[in-house]
Amino acid sequence: MGLVTTHRDPKGRRTVFDALPRGLPRLISVGRLDLTSEGLLLLTNDGGLARALELPSSGWKRRYRARARGRVDQARLDRLKEGITVEGVRYGPIEATLDKARDGPVGANLWISLTLAEGKNREVRRVLEALGLSSIA
Repeated sequence: MGLVTTHRDPKGRRTVFDALPRGLPRLISVGRLDLTSEGLLLLTNDGGLARALELPSSGWKRRYRARARGRVDQARLDRLKEGITVEGVRYGPIEATLDKARDGPVGANLWISLTLAEGKNREVRRVLEALGLSSIA
């Protein structure tokens, strides 16, 4: 966490590519993680492989661990298994587990594990926001 998944960040933040050893060939990330998500980030120098793995038709499950603020219970997260529509975008079934919750003065500090098959742009963030949760950077 704490690194941006991009080659150049307009805000000047440190990227995953900055953290790699010098001398590697140009690498492409398969998918992206944002500052508040944890997960395996696969890097490759094969653009065709990267594209094939990113397509939902590949059937690859994507697993994320996201940090958020707010309140949610496991029963509400379980309803994501049916999919959810957020601002007109339909997201498929998501398995979500509340890993850790600690109450604080402005709401609970949460860690949630999510497994999904689509990996649409900012899917984890948008789904969690639809549940009334906010990202913690």
